[in-house]
Amino acid sequence: MATADVRLYLLGTLWEVEIDFEYDSEDNWETIDISEVWLLGYYPEKSVGIGQDYVPCRIKADLLSMSNHDYQNCIEIVEEVF
Repeated sequence: MATADVRLYLLGTLWEVEIDFEYDSEDNWETIDISEVWLLGYYPEKSVGIGQDYVPCRIKADLLSMSNHDYQNCIEIVEEVF
């Protein structure tokens, strides 16, 4: 398993997001499976660009409730990072 740590804008808020995934290294990244997505914290709108106060949290996404679009977005993010 590998992890991608990224900043994403979700619902107009900048979030620190951790995406845990598995891949088959023999098929050259053809198969990427997202195993967990965690929201680790966010930057309140008032602080973006002005000191960037960080509000930590630990929210686990429900992958079964995630839309296909959001799941594919996570895969694209993993492909960009790695």
